[in-house]
Amino acid sequence: MTDKKEEKKRLEFRPAGARKFYAPDRDLLGLMPAILKAAIRLADIYVDPKILTDEAVKDLVDVAGSVYTDSLELIPAEKVLENFHTGLGKLDPVVQAQFMRGVVDGLMLGYVNSIRDAAEKPILTEQQLASSMISLSLLSFMNPDEQERLKAAAAMSGALTSSFGEATGLFELIKAEDANKE
Repeated sequence: MTDKKEEKKRLEFRPAGARKFYAPDRDLLGLMPAILKAAIRLADIYVDPKILTDEAVKDLVDVAGSVYTDSLELIPAEKVLENFHTGLGKLDPVVQAQFMRGVVDGLMLGYVNSIRDAAEKPILTEQQLASSMISLSLLSFMNPDEQERLKAAAAMSGALTSSFGEATGLFELIKAEDANKE
């Protein structure tokens, strides 16, 4: 399991049509400005000040910001990228390389952490699995005696094992339940 501080570094993607952020600090739409800002800052640190003058920094910020402003226009996405690359091409190659390295590093680190989150297997007790099965299924509509009989049958069939919870997606549902309780 990850701790709360490490969890903040994870990327999440918003499905098409979704209005809500899953976690604004991990949603790609919210995270990308931070990645761009970090890439500009890294360029400012690592590129010789004779090459990355104050004017060049302003130009770099304008190029990075143009993706956002151009995205708000009613132009094709390919044109937004073309404008970005045209603006970037006007900068010194050393600045371009350092900036793009910062962007790629930020995205790759987020991707690596997202993969690790997706592959992480939470450790759940049999009681947590049973409780979740009750609250998330038809069992919640049954009387307690029937629930106990079905829980015993589920335990004997292996339906309360961790592998069953993993295969059926119960881990995700239990995490969601726990998050709602907090």
